[in-house]
Amino acid sequence: MSSSSFIAERLGHQPQLDRAEARYASGDLTNEQVSVTDAEGWRAVSVATVAQLLEDLPLIAGIDEVVTWCRGNQIEPVLASLAWQPVSDMIERRHGLTANGGPRVRAADGHYDGTVAEHSDERAWDAWADLEAASGRTLLDRTGAVDHGPPEDVDAIAVALEEAGVPVERLTIDEATARWPGIAFEGTVLAHASAGRIRSAETIEVLLDLAAADGAELRFGRRVVSLDDHGATATVHLDDGTAVTTPSVVAAVGSWATPLVGELFARRGAGLPAIRVTQEQPAHFTSNLPDEAWPSFVHHLLDGGDVYGLLTPGEGVKVGFHGTGPVVDPDHRDRTPVAAEVERLQAYVTRFVPGVDATALAMISCLYDNSPGDDFVLDRRGPLTVATGFSGHGFKFAPVLGELLADLATGGEPLPRFALPQA
Repeated sequence: MSSSSFIAERLGHQPQLDRAEARYASGDLTNEQVSVTDAEGWRAVSVATVAQLLEDLPLIAGIDEVVTWCRGNQIEPVLASLAWQPVSDMIERRHGLTANGGPRVRAADGHYDGTVAEHSDERAWDAWADLEAASGRTLLDRTGAVDHGPPEDVDAIAVALEEAGVPVERLTIDEATARWPGIAFEGTVLAHASAGRIRSAETIEVLLDLAAADGAELRFGRRVVSLDDHGATATVHLDDGTAVTTPSVVAAVGSWATPLVGELFARRGAGLPAIRVTQEQPAHFTSNLPDEAWPSFVHHLLDGGDVYGLLTPGEGVKVGFHGTGPVVDPDHRDRTPVAAEVERLQAYVTRFVPGVDATALAMISCLYDNSPGDDFVLDRRGPLTVATGFSGHGFKFAPVLGELLADLATGGEPLPRFALPQA
């Protein structure tokens, strides 16, 4: 029995894993897709529970003898394993060798969430690197990032990053202030040097250029007014009176998903979740500090909610409350800042971002398409694929989301975490 089957049997999803492995053996699924199915069975299970189960995992004889021989001959004993990371960690602790490799189920607040960490976070890094290589342009600036706020919030982030193999550094407030004098910290402080910011404007240009180079026909200034679902095909109607009929439509429309495709998905028994569209109003603030003084940062407020910030070269330091804006109709908003919210943002910046001038600001207006649980919605019914629910944190995953949507549009299966409920 494999370690995956050992765990699955005890967590109650052995039949699902058996079916997935049978499809893998017949060539219908990849190993990655099998791991997605297996990880789903870990959802809501505590890290401590899995660790306790692994205490009874049977192992082959002779491991201690091999480790002893290696140590005696100045050889570092390394476990290279494709088993889940907790299995490798357990063997490392029990037998004193170095574990290397193994996928991870993402964990937060001491419980697994049923998703494979590498399939979004780590694959996103690889996808960005692929995009930079294909375009020959720099799209990511590794400025580092810092989180601060209540210990329970920041510690949960630390656990998730460490579970994903991301190096982190815990700092005192004095240490953080000395490193980043433009920010006033409170609570627990966590830094991770591998993070940074995306050059969003350049990224959009690169994606359009590469699409055109691959034969895509780009249309600007044209609005999709409706879609028709014909069963095996769909027709896209544009506001210039033209229409396109195709066997596969990807409606990556975010805030416009419900009015554009909500009814079509409902007719197929897969209603979209309630997408709450909000108008957010961050701002760029002027700073006299050098660019290298600014990491990307998130402040988890002691009374709830988050504030984020990062430098936009040439424009200032962007600071904004996360997901607190008023609900709007995306087709009927005037982009006028809410005066009370501007004052609240300036008051926050005055207190917690002393490296900028709180009175010198340029307001920004943007939309969030918020799903009930802040998870993406990526799924397909018939000829229609939908992408929505990005909840203010989708762009960082743009290249890997494109891969997932391309797979869906050509007959692939959705990731369970992002799938619509079955009718």
